[in-house]
Amino acid sequence: MVDELEPRKASILRVVIDEYVRTAEPVGSQHVASSGDVRASAATIRNDMAALEHEGYLSQPHVSAGRIPTDKGYRYFVDKFQGSESLDSRSSLLLRDFFEHTRGEIEQLLHETSKLLSTLTNYTSVLTAASTKTREIRHVQLVQLSPTLAMAVMVDSTGAIRKNLFDISEPELQGCSDESFERASNLLTRTLRGSVDLGSVELAKTGDPLADQLAFLGSQSVREMVDVDDEELVINEASKVANSFVAVEQVGRVLETLEQQILVVSLMKSIVDRGQTVSIGEENGVDSLIDCALVIAPYEFEGRRVGSIGVIGPTRMNYPLAIAAVQQVSQGIGSRRAEG
Repeated sequence: MVDELEPRKASILRVVIDEYVRTAEPVGSQHVASSGDVRASAATIRNDMAALEHEGYLSQPHVSAGRIPTDKGYRYFVDKFQGSESLDSRSSLLLRDFFEHTRGEIEQLLHETSKLLSTLTNYTSVLTAASTKTREIRHVQLVQLSPTLAMAVMVDSTGAIRKNLFDISEPELQGCSDESFERASNLLTRTLRGSVDLGSVELAKTGDPLADQLAFLGSQSVREMVDVDDEELVINEASKVANSFVAVEQVGRVLETLEQQILVVSLMKSIVDRGQTVSIGEENGVDSLIDCALVIAPYEFEGRRVGSIGVIGPTRMNYPLAIAAVQQVSQGIGSRRAEG
């Protein structure tokens, strides 16, 4: 939680964020003074903006330029001003009409709802839903990528191949042989073949302590993949988040990340599990999404969370709009599911 700001500084920060979201241009003290939302001279506002920069809420991309919000600034904005968001009357009517008249299978409803959310916010929508596929584990292979990093490769009964990285930087694991990795892989395949979940699985001993430790770490990595497989990912309008960035390399990194189902589903679960609605920049824990923000809400059926829905966009996001749309859509899905 960020510290409480003085009222005038908080107002200045809000004006800067509102204007930067609208224009994508650095905001100067003259504009803040002319906005009518801060009763102070341009000189006083300039001093306060310098203080906000020193405190980490604003940054100045170029000398003599205006300021732009930082992740800390956006976080303050979301935490302090969240709660009063609402959609305009047109969007509210569109949502109400959609959930009142949409019929058909729940899978189709989810896809259509995801598209609607993207339309309402003009951001890329992301949705996870309980998978209808039964996936049994068929084969597990552990591969060493570097002295400190390994990868678990899992093949399931649908023929899908899943990959997940895990850490092997512990001193006792340094210098593991190919034979230890092979023994661990064989043990995992023998033990896990035919499993749907890993709730009651116990690993035997191979007689090779390094292989046993690798098998344990590998089983945790496989568990993460199985957990993710419980939910399928739907992404709509990926181009909308790509269009938020100018640099081709940045666009490529974001789009490549969105293609990694395990990563995206795990990130959405993590946000919900932390009790958050919004994850901003570095909070995502994913380097390629450092300039992105996610607004996520779970939806429930009979008191059980069965998925999450949200949007991903630049950190320069219209948070009030995104939060209001995501919350109302998630509530709409929950009530519609309850109807069958």
